[in-house]
Amino acid sequence: MKQVAGLTRDCGGNVELYIHYVGGGGSGGGGVLAFLRRIPRLVRTIAVRHRIATRIREPKDRARDVGDRRLRYGVTVPPAPPDHLQNGGVHSSSSADDMLLRRGTRFEVFDHCQHPAIVRSTIIVTTRYVDHDYLEGFHHILQLNNLDYSLPGFYKPRALALSKCEHAPIQHVLEECYPHAFALHMFLHLLYVNPYRSKTEMEGLSKALAEHKNNTSRIMLMFCYNELPIKYKTCLQYLSIFPQGHSIRRTRLIRRWLAEGLVTERRLSANKDSGRPVQLEDQAERVFNALIDRGFLRPGETSAAGKIRTCTMHQKIHDFIATDVSSFMDSCLPLDLAHRFSINSGVTLEGPSCSSDILSLLDSLPGSDQWQLLKVLDLEGCTDLKNKHLKNICKILLLKYLSLRNTGVTQLPNIEKLQCLETLDIRQTKIRAFATKSIFLPMLKHLLASNKGSPSRSDNNSHGFEESPATVELPSGTRRMERLEILSHVDASNNVNDLIDIGQLLQLRKLGVVLDGKKAGSLALLFKQIEELHGCLLTLSIQINHPATSEGTVPETDKLAALVSPPKLLQSLNISGITILGKLRILRCLRLRHKSYTGTKLTFNTEEFQHLKSLVVDGCDITNIDFVNIGAAPKLEMIIWTFDSVDALPLSGIEHLPKLKKLELNGDEDMAEMRRIREAHPNCPVFKHNSSHQHEEAGSD
Repeated sequence: MKQVAGLTRDCGGNVELYIHYVGGGGSGGGGVLAFLRRIPRLVRTIAVRHRIATRIREPKDRARDVGDRRLRYGVTVPPAPPDHLQNGGVHSSSSADDMLLRRGTRFEVFDHCQHPAIVRSTIIVTTRYVDHDYLEGFHHILQLNNLDYSLPGFYKPRALALSKCEHAPIQHVLEECYPHAFALHMFLHLLYVNPYRSKTEMEGLSKALAEHKNNTSRIMLMFCYNELPIKYKTCLQYLSIFPQGHSIRRTRLIRRWLAEGLVTERRLSANKDSGRPVQLEDQAERVFNALIDRGFLRPGETSAAGKIRTCTMHQKIHDFIATDVSSFMDSCLPLDLAHRFSINSGVTLEGPSCSSDILSLLDSLPGSDQWQLLKVLDLEGCTDLKNKHLKNICKILLLKYLSLRNTGVTQLPNIEKLQCLETLDIRQTKIRAFATKSIFLPMLKHLLASNKGSPSRSDNNSHGFEESPATVELPSGTRRMERLEILSHVDASNNVNDLIDIGQLLQLRKLGVVLDGKKAGSLALLFKQIEELHGCLLTLSIQINHPATSEGTVPETDKLAALVSPPKLLQSLNISGITILGKLRILRCLRLRHKSYTGTKLTFNTEEFQHLKSLVVDGCDITNIDFVNIGAAPKLEMIIWTFDSVDALPLSGIEHLPKLKKLELNGDEDMAEMRRIREAHPNCPVFKHNSSHQHEEAGSD
């Protein structure tokens, strides 16, 4: 399987190289005249065509060998899973673990210990497997052989609550899984994604577990894995290239899946929730959520909007994927380097010493026959990476994903040769401009910049938040990059007129812009371009430098009216230095940063913010937030507020928030009254209060 996957990728890469170097010259029509026109191009590309022909000859021999082995050993393609499992099961929630652990009743073991004979006695609760000789001499032993009080008994009420099938086979599977908590947990995920399990299916699983008592976890994993659709299996196998225990960002993983071609195009109807066509990234999100729901990935950090930011993989799952089923492990490189390159890249360490240093490997890339076929180069976190190490990167013509995030790079080379590039991540670097004033990368979808880190307090900023992130300048001619979906964050302070190009990017879903508040008309021009994006924009972040003006004058931002036609699909808004929100009824996440609101009281009016789920307030001058008006923000689930000083009762009317689940306040104030109000809330939301010192140490963003 590994040989087939590698062969397929090499063939595809060679075809793309041929198209890039040689293709595109055959549109001159037929006849002798057209042939004569093609002769100069044919002569110029003789050497290139010869090299590519030589490269193709080797995969042909490998393909013949693979075909012979397939016939010899009778390898067949497994059947597709049932239709109802093609999209990850009947559930699509990303909070499966919460549901699994909350279902059922708590243990009430000690309710059995009220008998007078047990008073003043030693009580030892044991499993059904116990060495009685070891316990000899104790006054009383309460041995709980009943399933309800054993490890599977903990999972039994949850499993039965999830299952919509006959209970007896479920009980047998639980017993066979004992005492392996990991297998029990995976079984709950199995029921969560598809509660309608047949009796035959459960009996087969129970029998397999009984026959392999010493390999319970692997049998359960194989059962769960075999249920996955093929594309889900491929995406899961891809995770084997990351080191064990590695924390992986959701967006990073999804973009790498797309760059590697693991999520293929599939035409679907418009997304019912957002009213926009389903994109490849939506498909990848669906795969990610399915792997979370099935227990293969564990959620890590969560964003203010409630989305999973990071994930990890259990050691047992990583070992299973890496050793039993994965075709993506590249034996040519050590594991701490393999995850930085394309799967099965064929890049090798050269020389007798074979140093595993990533910088030495970058310098030696041209010595590898395969380096031109690289599609992913992920150098995130390589802080020793400098400008000189990038000289060979611009020669990787098929590169689709390039991450220089959190590296020592300060200047980009001319990257216009990377015509296949889809993702460029230069966040947390000191890059402030491109090599040329205007760039054209026709396939670029994600341009990610800004040097924003964790907030820190300073003498000049008592609120402890940066005025705006230092980031790269907005390049000219962005209107030509029509595929752009994410443009965040770019600095338009010095070239306001280039904002006009943004209104032409009709596939833009996320926009982050830094403006100079002292330049008249810049915000009005940006708002005009945003109105052009009303049918596609989902996330908007606006940062304004120098919003304050001299005494007696009105800031330019305060003169503006609200957006005439706000983006109808906007779900997340992050603003700093702006006092106007507009009518954004579908907004789900609102974040107010330093000096984004000039008043001291923020009031939510009736029938406003009908879809808002999270509110984050960072260091504004607000001292009171009022939800007294019934019907305001009815779906609000989370409030995170960081302040310097607030009123005695900073939050009013939270009893009118029926969906409230979490309340976090960061600042040096007495919150005794807020605790009392929280306890009186019907939901009794989770309450957390951090002092300013605690909040700084936590590095909250």
